[in-house]
Amino acid sequence: MRIKRLVIIIIAVIAAVLIAFYAIGVLRQYSDFTVISESAETNGDYSSYETFCGNLLVYGGDGITCLDVDGNPLWSQSYEIDQPIFDMCGSYVVVAQTDGNRVYLFNEEGYVNRLDAPDRIVMAAVSSEGTIALVMEASDGCVLQIIDDEGETVAEGHIYTQNSGYPLGMDISYDGSLMAVSCLTLSSGSVKTTVNFYSFDDGDYSDSAVSFEYDNIACPEVSFLDKDSCVVAGDAGACFFDTSGKDPKQEDEVLSFNDKAASVFEGDGKFGVIFKNDEAQYESSDAASPRSHVYRVDIYSSSGKFEYEKGFDLDYKSVSFLDNGELCILSKTSALIYSRSGREKFSYNFDEDIRWIISLGNLNNYAFIYSDRAQRVRFK
Repeated sequence: MRIKRLVIIIIAVIAAVLIAFYAIGVLRQYSDFTVISESAETNGDYSSYETFCGNLLVYGGDGITCLDVDGNPLWSQSYEIDQPIFDMCGSYVVVAQTDGNRVYLFNEEGYVNRLDAPDRIVMAAVSSEGTIALVMEASDGCVLQIIDDEGETVAEGHIYTQNSGYPLGMDISYDGSLMAVSCLTLSSGSVKTTVNFYSFDDGDYSDSAVSFEYDNIACPEVSFLDKDSCVVAGDAGACFFDTSGKDPKQEDEVLSFNDKAASVFEGDGKFGVIFKNDEAQYESSDAASPRSHVYRVDIYSSSGKFEYEKGFDLDYKSVSFLDNGELCILSKTSALIYSRSGREKFSYNFDEDIRWIISLGNLNNYAFIYSDRAQRVRFK
């Protein structure tokens, strides 16, 4: 009995020590890092970056390349597109030609297919199954088309702008069964947004869309945040929808922004809004950082529930969620990383241009991508 009690005490002590070390690692703020390894990066002259299946996508008008976290090319595809439309979901990526008809489909192993759309492309999106959604110009409106990864048309519809307005934004659900389109109507000086959900379940096109109307708001941003939710947003507010059932349902009431949004973004099943006050700095209500800031970022869950806000001063070039759910804010030579709960985790000013950051799964291991090389690092 005494031995059993001793064993229990030892286990409890070990558990307490492990929990303490974990808590220290989770709560600690870092302002420096150790380079674990470094290698050359050969990514060409691309302008945009995205984390993709644990690797890095770099793309622009001349092509797209996938690199591992050490900067080694995994696959590459060249093309010539002046204004590429880019979308990514799961292990699929689509690149389409704005006002053209070329569409390229990729997965984590590289090139899958090239498609030629019948009309000029306005918008393009892809599902996690490789299903492509297109919005194309037509003489009397826009054509909606759903195409599978082999280039076969699954469904097609039509939006007549005279009756339904002009499409501002579009996305396709994770499983490719639902398409959301935000349309703008101008009438007698007033603005109205209509959000239409089209069902393509079992390959059948539902001509009777589920629609929602909103006065005095324009919503060009449409994103399925996960397999069961969608957000439609503009600079004045956002609407969240539950898409888990047969028919989409709006989550609570429309979220109205008190200030005009500078930009919005999504990832990790969350939605973020960035505000800038040009006349007076924003006074943060965050107890951890009570001083004034030029920018504020608000984070919401997929159902529209407010999670946290952060004030910051970086002249940011990108704000995104890392694969581990942390929030990453990058300027040309600075980085801020916040934990999933909104606690500041890492802050650093670099001596050179930092292009992108990738989380490597471990608590403090990351990859830094510069213009000429990549580093594996550990925060310290």
